[in-house]
Amino acid sequence: MADIKGYKESVISFIDILGFREIVGKRKQNDILNILKATRKFFQYERGASASFSLEEKFTNFSDTIIRSVPINSDENKSLPMGIFFMELIDLLHAQCDLIANGVLVRGAVTIGQIYHDESYVFGPGLNAAYELEKSAAIYPRIVIDTKALLAHKRNKLLRNVDNDYAYEKDELKELLRCSSDGVWFIDYLRAIAEEMDKPEVDYWKFLAAHKNLIVSYSSKHKKLDSVALKHNWLAKYHNEVVEGFPKDFKPTKLKKLVITNKEVKTFHNL
Repeated sequence: MADIKGYKESVISFIDILGFREIVGKRKQNDILNILKATRKFFQYERGASASFSLEEKFTNFSDTIIRSVPINSDENKSLPMGIFFMELIDLLHAQCDLIANGVLVRGAVTIGQIYHDESYVFGPGLNAAYELEKSAAIYPRIVIDTKALLAHKRNKLLRNVDNDYAYEKDELKELLRCSSDGVWFIDYLRAIAEEMDKPEVDYWKFLAAHKNLIVSYSSKHKKLDSVALKHNWLAKYHNEVVEGFPKDFKPTKLKKLVITNKEVKTFHNL
C-alpha cells in the first residue's frame, strides 16, 4: 500500500445527498443553504484543527457530493496507528444519523485507493473506484464498504489501532456493519447508533420513530413501484428487520408502533 506517482493511498469516502434535485426544485434558497451547511458540519471530521494529532484528513463538498480521505502513510499514522479505518466508519455512522434526524437521507461508499486531495482539487483512481461503487452498489440509502477495504484492514496494520489485533477489530466491525441480502456490507446505523448514545433508553426510541416518520414521509408520493419506491422499500425492510429483531417481551407496545406497514408505505408489503 505504498503511495504511487504523487497520489496518497487513503481511506476514501464518497457520499451523496439523496433527493437533492427535488430539494433544489421545491425549497427556498435559504432552506437549501441550511441543508448544505448542516451536511458540511456533520461530515467534517470531529477531531478538527484543535486535536493534538494530525492525520492529514481532507474534506470536499460540492453541491450534493461529499468526499473525505485519510492518508494511510501519513507520518502521524505510521508513528502511532490509531485505527483510521474504524474511526472513519464511526464518523460516518454519526454523520449519517445526524442527517437522518434532520430529515436528510444519504448513500455512499468507502474504499481504499490512490487519491490526490487538497483544498482545491481532488482526483485519482481511488476516487473513481469510490464513485463507481456508490453508483453501482450503494443503490439504496446506505453507506457500503468495499470488499477491498475490508481485506486491506485485515492485511495492513496501519489501518488498525496499534493496541488492537485483527481479531479484536474484526469483532468491532461486526457490531458496526451488516451484510445485506445482496452480499454488500454497509454501516448498520440503525443498530449501531444505540451504543453511541448518552441516553439510549430515551434517545434511541426517538431516533427509531424519526427514522420511521422520514421513510413514510419520503414514500408518501410514490403509490407504484419505481426506482425511487424501491429505495424506500429497502429502507422500510431494513427498519423493520432491526425493530423486529428486539426480544418480543422488550417494550412490545412501543415496538409495534415502530413497525412500518403497507398502509404507511403503499409499495411495501410486510407479511
